[in-house]
Amino acid sequence: MIYSTEAVNETLVLYLIAKFAIAASFLILYPFAGELYPTEVRGIGIGFTAYLGGLGLAVIPFVNYLVIFFKIILSMDTMYSIHLNFN
Repeated sequence: MIYSTEAVNETLVLYLIAKFAIAASFLILYPFAGELYPTEVRGIGIGFTAYLGGLGLAVIPFVNYLVIFFKIILSMDTMYSIHLNFN
């Protein structure tokens, strides 16, 4: 991939246009889903996604600690296996 530092403004403009298009598609999704799906299905879907979002908010601090913990464990395991390989 060729990257030019001279096209910073053009890259920024293209990035902002793409971000606008993605945001607009998410804004169109809710009214479209309201017209497409029945009320019961729409309610279940929105409730389920709200539940998953809340679950993610509750779990993310533990994920952060697990990443730190497993980095320590993996580094210890790597040192141990290297030690065994050299014996």
